[in-house]
Amino acid sequence: MQQYDRILSCYRRQVEREFSTGKVKVRMCMQQYDRILSCYRRPGLEEDVQMVKERHNNGNEHILVMSRNQAFVVHTRTGGRLLSFADILFQLQEVIRMSEARKGLVIPLGASAAGDRATAARFWNILREGFIIL
Repeated sequence: MQQYDRILSCYRRQVEREFSTGKVKVRMCMQQYDRILSCYRRPGLEEDVQMVKERHNNGNEHILVMSRNQAFVVHTRTGGRLLSFADILFQLQEVIRMSEARKGLVIPLGASAAGDRATAARFWNILREGFIIL
């Protein structure tokens, strides 16, 4: 837990906190932002596991986003600098726009964790073992 806390405090120093859009401008809480960008859910046979990714803070990082059965890369860090909420939001809005514009023009993809838990867990285990089933 202490290691995770150090990671979060490092981000807080790197990212300029966003302000709310309401009448009274207040600084937004960065904890949820940090959680979203530093973890993923790995399907398990009995229950899913939340995985926290180690960060090295000196390179480029991204998340994968699925929209309308299409996969997109959204950059979260470039050149070691964590992108602002506004930059990431813009990319997410572009994902929605592009997925709507290309609907019917691309081959649909499915996310490996979007279906039945047991099936998704078996799929993830196969991928982790390095096997490819055709």
